[in-house]
Amino acid sequence: QRRAIRCGTSKVTKTEAAFGFPGEETLPALTIHTPNGHQAELRGYIDRVDLAEVGDEYLGIVIDYKGTRRKKLNLGEVYHGLSLQLLGYLLVLAEHGQTLAGRPINPGGALYVGLTPQYKSVTHPEKLSPRDAALLGVDTPRGLLSESATRVLDGALTEGTSACYEVYRKKDGGLGNLTRTDVALDDVFEATLRHVRARMGDLVDGILGGDVSVMPYRLGTFSPCSWCQMVSVCRFEVGVCDMRRLVPLRRKDAMERITEAAAVGTETDCAE
Repeated sequence: QRRAIRCGTSKVTKTEAAFGFPGEETLPALTIHTPNGHQAELRGYIDRVDLAEVGDEYLGIVIDYKGTRRKKLNLGEVYHGLSLQLLGYLLVLAEHGQTLAGRPINPGGALYVGLTPQYKSVTHPEKLSPRDAALLGVDTPRGLLSESATRVLDGALTEGTSACYEVYRKKDGGLGNLTRTDVALDDVFEATLRHVRARMGDLVDGILGGDVSVMPYRLGTFSPCSWCQMVSVCRFEVGVCDMRRLVPLRRKDAMERITEAAAVGTETDCAE
C-alpha cells in the first residue's frame, strides 16, 4: 500500500468512512430517487477514501479491501446490476464529499485491494530476486479509474504500463489498452456512475413493490446457486424453474451498453 501511494499525489484521508448513520462523524446517507417516485436512503461504510488536490477541488478514490486474490470489477456485472456496491461509494463522495473534505469531491476511481497473499513460482527460493521478494503477495489494486485519476495515481507514467495500477499510456501520452486495463474515458466513467444510480433505483422499486420472487440468474456458465448455503431448503429447482439468463459481456461491450443505457435510461436486457 505504501508503494502504491508513493506513485501518486493522493493521500489517505479517511478510513471506515460511515455514511447514513446518526452522529457527527458520519456522512449523510446516499439518497436514491426511483423511476416510480420512491426515495431510499442507503447507509454503509467505505473502507478507505483517498483524496488528491486538483485545482480548487478534490479528486476522490475509494478503496474496498477484500479477503480474496485478484479481485476485479466486472463491468458486465455492473451493467446487469449485479455489482453496484464499489461504484456506489463514489456516488456518496459525489453527493456528500464536501461534508468530508470541506470542498467538492469529484469521483476519480474505485478500487478493490485483495488482502490474501498470492503464490509465485520460482525454481529455488534462493533465486528469488530482491524485487520479487519485496512484492511477493502484493495484489495490484483493480477497479475502475477515470482519465483524471490516472495522472493523480501515477503522475510519473509517461509511457508503458504503470508499476502500481492497471494503466497503460501510449507513446503520444494517450491512454491505451482500454479493453484490458482499469481505465475508462471520462464520458464512459460518468455514464457508468449514472447507470449505477439508475440500477439502484430499479432495485429499490422492486423491493418496495413487494417483489420477492425466487429468480436467480445465470451469467454464462455461472450461477450463485452453485455456492448458496440455502440450497437444501430453497424452493427453486435448477433445471426445472426458469432462471434469469444474462448475457456475458466483454469489457468493451459492457462500456458501450452502459453508455447507451445511461443516455436513454433503458434497463438491462436478458437473453432468452
